[in-house]
Amino acid sequence: MDVTINQKFEALTNELHQTQAELADTRRELDKVKQNAPKSRRSGEWQKLRKEINEYVNSLDGKTAGRTWALIDAINTVIRFHVNIRNVNQINETNIDEARKTFEALKKIV
Repeated sequence: MDVTINQKFEALTNELHQTQAELADTRRELDKVKQNAPKSRRSGEWQKLRKEINEYVNSLDGKTAGRTWALIDAINTVIRFHVNIRNVNQINETNIDEARKTFEALKKIV
């Protein structure tokens, strides 16, 4: 049985339409999953403290000599060590006060 070019084209077109429909279904499913996914677990209080740390370091005109990231990282490291967590994003309502106290103490040193 000989298959003509038109038949091949039609078969490929049908396959393309089917694949596009499956892709659209997959995208709809993904959107549903994203809507039901838990929001960021980062504490709002930590976000505020992080912003304060960034503002403080950036306010040290000339003292950091282009090493703002290094100072922010050092502050975060001391906070992580003092609060006994592996990542600053683990700071939550139970340890934010201790993290803030640590930052305030560091501000007196830096």
